[in-house]
Parts: sequence; structure tokens; C-alpha cells
Amino acid sequence: MATNGSTNGHHNSLQHYVTALTQFMEEKKAVSQAIRNLMAEASSHGFHVLALRDVVKAKLMSRQQAEAQEQRNDAYESYLEALGMLAAPEPAPAQTTKPRGKGVARQ
Repeated sequence: MATNGSTNGHHNSLQHYVTALTQFMEEKKAVSQAIRNLMAEASSHGFHVLALRDVVKAKLMSRQQAEAQEQRNDAYESYLEALGMLAAPEPAPAQTTKPRGKGVARQ
């Protein structure tokens, strides 16, 4: 059975954790709202929000995570190619030159 001293210690610890967690949750809510507002602003300026999120995610990735992501992407493309679901890259259009002058040859 716990004594009064240890019960007070647990109560103080519990109060500390509850207070700290409550503060962090409130800060998290404020940060989430700030992120939503910034994304809405970026969207209103013509930025693609999902692409923007991916860029930020890639920027925050460690080198190991980036290498693992690249391996997953390579495997994904290989599987699509094996199933005939990956479109072959289109050849670059041939360079054509415009005729100089008025375009009609005189005879």
C-alpha cells in the first residue's frame, strides 16, 4: 500500500504530465491551424498544395529515408512496366526549321 508521501509524489507527477500534455496539445492545434492557413494562402497564389506537401516532406527526409523512397519508386515503376501499365516515353519531336522569307518560292 502506498504511503501519503508517495501518493503526493505521484499526484504531483501526474499533475505535471497532464499540464504539460495539455499545453503541447494546445500548441499542436495552433500550429496545425497555422499550417492550414499557410496552405490556403499558397493555394490562392496558384500553388498545388499536395505537391507542396510532398516537397516539404522530401526536404525533411533523411538520406536513408530518401534512398528507401527511391528504391520503392524504382520497384513501383518496374511493376507497372512488367504489367504493361507504364507508358513508353515519347520520342522528342524532330526539330523543324521554318522557311525563311515569305514562304512561297518564285519561279
